[in-house]
Amino acid sequence: MRARDTDSITVSEQYVKEGIERVLNRKKRETPPVPAKAAGETEAKIIAASCGEPPPGYSRRDLRLLEERDKVELGIELSDTAIRTVLKKTPLKPHLKECRRVPPKGNAAFVASMEDILEAYHRPYEEKRPVICMERTKVRERPVQLLGEKREPERMNERRGKREDNKYVRKGTCSIFMFAEQLGGKRYVSASAQRTRKDWAREVKSIVREQYPQAEKAVLVTDSLNTHTISSLYESVPAPEAFETGQKLETHDTPKHGSWLNIAETELGAVTSRCLDRRVDTPEKLPSELEAWQRDRNQNQKTVNRQFTTEYARIKLHSLYPKL
Repeated sequence: MRARDTDSITVSEQYVKEGIERVLNRKKRETPPVPAKAAGETEAKIIAASCGEPPPGYSRRDLRLLEERDKVELGIELSDTAIRTVLKKTPLKPHLKECRRVPPKGNAAFVASMEDILEAYHRPYEEKRPVICMERTKVRERPVQLLGEKREPERMNERRGKREDNKYVRKGTCSIFMFAEQLGGKRYVSASAQRTRKDWAREVKSIVREQYPQAEKAVLVTDSLNTHTISSLYESVPAPEAFETGQKLETHDTPKHGSWLNIAETELGAVTSRCLDRRVDTPEKLPSELEAWQRDRNQNQKTVNRQFTTEYARIKLHSLYPKL
């Protein structure tokens, strides 16, 4: 057997044989650095190809397209692994795309509404003036579908998970109304077959009269949908009742492309993933399930820690502010 090189012995072996001083002054192996396979012009070509428009017949420039086609057209003599290594050093992910609701730059209307809402969020807690966020599922974007089973699902056991047939029975859709009080740790959720002016008026009247009867004025943060206005109350109930309810509301509308400012969006995502990520087949069963989720979440006093402030927005979203 060939003797092992003295430079290849471990630190513990050297400590036993030669002592601590020898280990502390151990000679470092002088290994020349391995030159990068892609550098300079080659790396720039790969990055430029990733950012460019895809060729006809392709929806995007993913990694496979770069490896199989682009490196041939660009004359890059690199392995697939080397191309991946170049992209790993950058934030580029050609196979992914990000969908965002971005407001136009220099949008005074957006920042005015945004700062108005942020000011409402950072008010101190007042039982007489609770800040309540309201949101509802969009019928076109994210409706709650009522789905029934064509075959009875098989329950989970110790050998396998739950099994359900990929065939189901459509039984209509409904809309979810979410009201969330940030500082109080309360939320109220209900289901409605529609999302008309009368549905919104009914839900708001219930919040003002039944859930917060002691409040002098409810600070309501809602989206800017044309049905979510005080006029909807007058179309749904007699004028004296509509006036009385409207006087107890202080409304703040989220701007267009700014629904992410609404805290109720977070709660709506929670109820969708924790409660509604399954098949519910009847409109009679849905309210009881929503009520059980609401009761558990309110008992646990789940709150939202909102860190986004006006000062931070003026730095982070400076491009949205008009340049004076």
